[in-house]
Amino acid sequence: KQAERGLIRALKPQIDEKNITVDLNNERLLINLASGYLFGSGEDQLKPAGADALKQVGSILKDFPEYKVHVEGHTDNRPILGALKKRFPSNKELSEARATNAAQALADGGLPGAHAMGVADTKPVMPNVTTEGRAKNRRVEISVMK
Repeated sequence: KQAERGLIRALKPQIDEKNITVDLNNERLLINLASGYLFGSGEDQLKPAGADALKQVGSILKDFPEYKVHVEGHTDNRPILGALKKRFPSNKELSEARATNAAQALADGGLPGAHAMGVADTKPVMPNVTTEGRAKNRRVEISVMK
């Protein structure tokens, strides 16, 4: 609860703009960051605002060392095309690179050791049939649990 309150206070502008959601249930605290807020299309390098938000998350979560932090990168189901395919043969590699860079930004904020994993399009939150659905599926999720 204390971590959730700190995160909501620190990330209020991003939450108000719907770039970040914070959800607490009995099992875990889930921080969901929109991919478009964090990364350019087909990119794995964080945008400055996204890096800053993740550093803020890291600086708050570092005060709760008893919790495990897990970072998952998610994509939509659109295949990677063109020159980008040389760098990321599939969405799996793109999602892994994004999760790794998000975990590094958490470390830069003072929270080393977050486990990073890319899951590509295997856990959609919306159907991938509309632009809006695909946008919701492109995200980074940070799970915080005991």
